[in-house]
Amino acid sequence: MEEPAPQTQPVAPQPIACPKCGESLAIEGTDDQQLVRCPRCAADSFPDIVEEDATVEWEEPAQADSELDGLRIRNLVQLRRSAIRARTYAVVILICCLVMAVQLILTDIQEVGTYGWDRWAILYAISAAAMVIVATIASRKASTLRRESNRSDAQVPEHQPQFDQLSDGSHQVKNLEVMASQDLRKQTEDPS
Repeated sequence: MEEPAPQTQPVAPQPIACPKCGESLAIEGTDDQQLVRCPRCAADSFPDIVEEDATVEWEEPAQADSELDGLRIRNLVQLRRSAIRARTYAVVILICCLVMAVQLILTDIQEVGTYGWDRWAILYAISAAAMVIVATIASRKASTLRRESNRSDAQVPEHQPQFDQLSDGSHQVKNLEVMASQDLRKQTEDPS
């Protein structure tokens, strides 16, 4: 028993636009490329090429702006995290230096009370002073980093940019024209 041959359904015409005048043309969908003549302007075109050109999708500027905004936000968050992390390190150094300075002062007081101002007592006093200096530096750095992490990057700049001094490049064209005319004059005056 033989199976009946499959019947092909007619393909509906596909509307395309003429590349010259934009007139809507209806062509039948076939596998091979066929030359189509526009009844309005008599331009010949291939539908596949026209369809490929018509289906090009461009990225919307709003989407590109949103991607840039996402990158800016990510960069801002990363900068703030690093400032907070550095501030945390500065606070830890500040606390450690203050604890060490207090411990050195108490040890120095005990040393001076027992043995007087010997070399260990002087060394403890100098070390305590050094710890206080390092704690002061760490405190200043921590406060600077706190201001930096709380700062908003959406601030208006102090000085607005001056666009008056920018040119459109027309002076370069004029310079080229002057140079070309000078070369032409030299060639006509000095035929060698």
